[in-house]
Amino acid sequence: SASTRNAEELAKKALPLEEPHMGFNADRSRVRPSGNPRYMVNLIQLNSEYEHLRDSVFFAVFGRSLLFDDMESASEYRTFLVRKGAYPPPIFSLSGEKFLSQGVLDPKAGKIPKELQFVFGEQDPTRSADYHTLQLEADMVQDLLQLVAQRATVKEVLESCDINQLDLRIRECRKGDPNSNAFLSQS
Repeated sequence: SASTRNAEELAKKALPLEEPHMGFNADRSRVRPSGNPRYMVNLIQLNSEYEHLRDSVFFAVFGRSLLFDDMESASEYRTFLVRKGAYPPPIFSLSGEKFLSQGVLDPKAGKIPKELQFVFGEQDPTRSADYHTLQLEADMVQDLLQLVAQRATVKEVLESCDINQLDLRIRECRKGDPNSNAFLSQS
């Protein structure tokens, strides 16, 4: 497992693992494999208060698993390690393919299920039942706000009318005043 890190190392938000390489150049600099290999345990984004879990929980889950941009580069690196007599870690590609530590290409790799039982980090909020319930409630509140706005408009119109004048005109209409019919037909 990874060693215990001090505060300065914890602030780097990555385990101090040896970078993957494919031998050395003449100047003793390391030859980096193609495909941008990264340790999966160091790709996890954690809040500072949970960073210590990278050393224990996440290292236990991911170990020295590597992620490559493409399977061709991953296969090339794995072949290099085997020829060198080294035990290769699990290797994954961005497209979802993976070589297990034993070198077997996982037949289920690349087939991402629509629904995941467990999610590390934050789940897409639109996939939760709570989201849909809250969305329905928000829609109902929006509808109610529109009704309240309409009610306020009707109330404002009614308040601007002279009720006494309106009441008088209605009584005149009922008595058969020919001028009052004109008023009702205009309304």
